[in-house]
Amino acid sequence: MIWGLTVWSFASILILIISGIITAVAGFSKKHDKNASILTITCMAIAFFFVLLSIPDVLSGGVLSFQMNAWPAPFGITIVIDMLTLVLSLVITGIGLLATLFSYKYIKKRRAEFYALVCFLMAGLLGIVHTGDLFNLFVFFEISNVSSYALVAYYRKRRSVEAGIKYLILGTVASSMILLGIGLIYASFGTLNMADLALKLAGTTGTIVQIALGLLVSGFAFKCGLFPFHFWMPDAYQAAPSPVSAMLGGLSVSAGIYAILRLSVGIFGAPGTLLAAFLVLGSVSMITGAVLAIMQSDLKRMLAYSSISQMGYIVMSVGLGTTLGMVGGVFHIINHAIIKSLLFLCAGVIIFHAGTSNMYDIGKRVRFRPAMTYVFLIGVLALAGLPFFNGFASKWLIYLSTFEFSPLLTIFTIVVSVLTFAYGIKAFYLIFLSGGRSSLQPKIPYTMLVPLIILAAACIVIGIIPQFGTSISETISSGLNSVAYTGAVLG
Repeated sequence: MIWGLTVWSFASILILIISGIITAVAGFSKKHDKNASILTITCMAIAFFFVLLSIPDVLSGGVLSFQMNAWPAPFGITIVIDMLTLVLSLVITGIGLLATLFSYKYIKKRRAEFYALVCFLMAGLLGIVHTGDLFNLFVFFEISNVSSYALVAYYRKRRSVEAGIKYLILGTVASSMILLGIGLIYASFGTLNMADLALKLAGTTGTIVQIALGLLVSGFAFKCGLFPFHFWMPDAYQAAPSPVSAMLGGLSVSAGIYAILRLSVGIFGAPGTLLAAFLVLGSVSMITGAVLAIMQSDLKRMLAYSSISQMGYIVMSVGLGTTLGMVGGVFHIINHAIIKSLLFLCAGVIIFHAGTSNMYDIGKRVRFRPAMTYVFLIGVLALAGLPFFNGFASKWLIYLSTFEFSPLLTIFTIVVSVLTFAYGIKAFYLIFLSGGRSSLQPKIPYTMLVPLIILAAACIVIGIIPQFGTSISETISSGLNSVAYTGAVLG
């Protein structure tokens, strides 16, 4: 155990919770409402810096654990940091910082309310990837969910309230499934510590265990919008403010996939029946999301269905049950978070200036500057998986892994990528190249433009130098079912 590192990393969660409380209190005074954005951006930067401090010791120590109040595992609350936790924490705080900076000029009303909810959302997501026991996984999951419900309904218009209520109802069902699964596990094994469960569940294939696993995976599949748990996603992403859509589409789904991987592979040992279900549901999600995306006229709904399709890539790749498939799936989690955050923030700029999210109307209302055109195109090409972009780096590994399994599955995967390219280029053409546009060229605020440039640059850099991302994904994949995790927690 490396005390300093663990405290610094976990402190990022505490900083965001404190910031959320202060911002919420400030919301009662309109005088301090305008300072909420400055406070939140500052705290997000501090949280990102704290996670950066964790890098050297995680690289040298492998898996690090910290027992709250010195209660030994499995009796106390355990915080665990491994390579997967570190990478996703960097993604969550890094993209969260950029999305929060983006919102500085985007959100103009009830700022304290908005930023308080954002802080709690980010704290919940970080808690999901840090916790070492199932109960606190559920607690942090709920913190992020409740914040998400309110953020989706933030505009308080009919569509946003309807989407928020729909999200709330389906989210409550998912939470109930998770809680029931946790209850079955505790009743059967008397522990909720993940490392302790991994030892006690080794070789166990009883009916109760299978039911509990099915409930847990189904509940977390809701969070990442995997078919058939995706019905809430298009409405929620369309109704939410675009910075929130970026956080949900890029970060929340990543936390959901993290929970599924940690449970199915790290605790339950990736049973064959579950991998087969992943293979089927992932494939259905891929094609369903892509077909529905190409049919959309609303930009944010198209991106929402695209997220369903991309989650299918990840789950299908993991379902192959091979090392290469796992590496490709993990790498695509990182790349998808970057790409989809970029595209949702681009959508925010487009809607901010055009006043509509209908792609057929946007091109008639406004003409964007070249910088905006290029960053959106980079996001589209990366999402489709074209060479020299980060989406290609992870999809290439997925193609190779599917070819080892069945060449027909490779063809299917490539066809879905072609559909992805089709709806991406459709959006690009309608928004930036269609005729009848006005001569207006809006100037994009730097607080919006800088996050777009950083994310677009990441798409290119990772695409040109994919070895770094591949190496990290290999380390993460090898550590998911390693004894290092249980050894670090239980000693």
